[in-house]
Amino acid sequence: MKRIIVSLAALAFVAKCISAYSQVGFTGFDAVLAQPWGMVTLWDVFLGGLCMSAIIFTQEKDWRLGVLWSVSIFALGHVVSAAWVVFRFLPQATPTQTK
Repeated sequence: MKRIIVSLAALAFVAKCISAYSQVGFTGFDAVLAQPWGMVTLWDVFLGGLCMSAIIFTQEKDWRLGVLWSVSIFALGHVVSAAWVVFRFLPQATPTQTK
């Protein structure tokens, strides 16, 4: 159930990004950055990326995989964080596991 919730949240985020781009393209982004709270929001996203990268590096056994996931977060956003949580942190239950 947790995998489904995180996956649906990630899909909703992607849909919202597509909707915003179809309405204003990237031209609206510079208007957001011109506002003080727009910059605070951007810094918040960067802080989230750093925190997720730290978590990923502590969980992944291969540091190169950690680098790949972390770079992807900063390039594509926290939809990558959601994907990592789905694939790594919320593995599918096996028949021997209980809910």
